[in-house]
Amino acid sequence: MSSVVVRVGVLGVALLVGCSSGEELSSTSVTPTTVPVPMTDPSTSSETGGTTEVTTGFVTTGGGTTSGDDGSTSSTKLTEGTGEICEPGAEFCPCDLGACDDGLSCVADLCQPYTCGNGIQEGDEPCDDGNNDFTDACTPGCKLASCGDGAVQVGVEVCDLGGANSDTGACKLDCTLAVCGDGFVGPGEACDDGNLAEDDLCTTKCAAPGCGDMAVQPPETCDDGNADNTDGCLNTCVLAVCGDAQVQAGVEECDDGNASNNDACLAACKVAKCGDAQVQVGVEQCDDGNANDADGCNNACIKVPVLVGSYNVHSGPAWGGNPPTYTCKEACAQLYGGAAGDYACSTTNGGVNGQAFLSGYADLKYCTMPADDDFKVNTFYNCGSFGCSYSAFVQDNCSGGTSINYCWKP
Repeated sequence: MSSVVVRVGVLGVALLVGCSSGEELSSTSVTPTTVPVPMTDPSTSSETGGTTEVTTGFVTTGGGTTSGDDGSTSSTKLTEGTGEICEPGAEFCPCDLGACDDGLSCVADLCQPYTCGNGIQEGDEPCDDGNNDFTDACTPGCKLASCGDGAVQVGVEVCDLGGANSDTGACKLDCTLAVCGDGFVGPGEACDDGNLAEDDLCTTKCAAPGCGDMAVQPPETCDDGNADNTDGCLNTCVLAVCGDAQVQAGVEECDDGNASNNDACLAACKVAKCGDAQVQVGVEQCDDGNANDADGCNNACIKVPVLVGSYNVHSGPAWGGNPPTYTCKEACAQLYGGAAGDYACSTTNGGVNGQAFLSGYADLKYCTMPADDDFKVNTFYNCGSFGCSYSAFVQDNCSGGTSINYCWKP
C-alpha cells in the first residue's frame, strides 16, 4: 500500500493523558489522535509526506474501514458488541473488492451465505432471478423452468399440468394443448389418425365416419351433414334423384317414387297435366300432346270422334264368291286400316250413331233400316237360304248408292 492507517488502542497513554489533565476517564471522552511516525521503508511512504499516520483510540462498538489506493479494504472494522475485527470478504463483513470468501456472495456490499432468491446464481443453483414468478425461465426454488413442472412458462409453453400431463389428456407431455390431428386420441375424440384424409376410418373432426358427419365415406355418395331431404343430398347420404320419393326443391315438381306415367306424377317427376302426351287414369280420356281439337282428342283431353271415311255396302265383294261377312266396324278396318275396335259407325256424317246398313242373303230390309254397327250373321255370305247371312260389306241387295256407312274413330 502507498499509505497505511493503523488504529491502535493504547490504554496506558490514554490513561496518562487523562490523569495529567485532571479529567475523569470515561469510554466516551476518549478521542482518537493521529501522530506522525517516521517511515523507515520508502516503499511504505505516502505520496504526500512520506509519513505513516497512526491513530490511537479506544472503540467499543462499530468502527470504520479505510481504503488504499488500490481499493482494498483494511481489517479495521470491529464487529458489533464483540470488539472483534470484521475481515473484508468474511461472513456478514464488507465485500473485498466485490468478492467474498468461499460459500459467500457479495449482496449489497455485504458478504452473506448462499441463499436462493437473492438474485445471484450460487453453488449448485442452475439459476436465481431473485423473484417469485412461476411463469419465467427460473422458478421459485431456483429451478430452471421445464415442461412438467406444473407452471406455464410464458412464451414457451401453452399449458402445464405437471404430473397430469398426458398425450391423451388436455395438456400433452410436450406442454401443448391436445388438438384433433395431433395423432393422439384426446378428450372428446373418438379417434385421431393425424392426417387430413376424409375417406379413411377417422375423419378430420376426429370422429368415426358416419352419415351426417359431412365427410363422404363409401358407400355414401354425398354427406351434407343435415337431415333435409329436399336438397341435393338425402339424409341417408345418397344423392337425390327423380324416383326416390323425395321432392327436391327447385328441381322436381313431384316425386311419387315410381316410374308410372299414368298417375298424377310422371316418371320425369313432373305433375301430370292435359297436353303432356300421357293419359292420367281416371282424369283424362285421352292426351295426344297437341292443341288440335279435331284429331280425336280435344284440348281438354276428352275423346272426340273423327270421321275417317265412308263406303257403300254394295261396294263389297260379290256374294256369289261366298266372301266373309263383315260388321260395319270390320269393314272400316278393311278399308282404312287398323282393328275393328278402333272404329265406330254411323249412317250419317254428322256424328257417331252406332248404326250401319247391311245386305242379307235374299233379304234387303237392312239396306234401308240400319242395324247395330256390330251386327252380322254367319261367317260367310253365300249360305243358300233366306236371311241365313247378313253383311255390311257385300255386293248383293243394297244397290242404288243409298246404303252408305260412315267410319269414325271415336
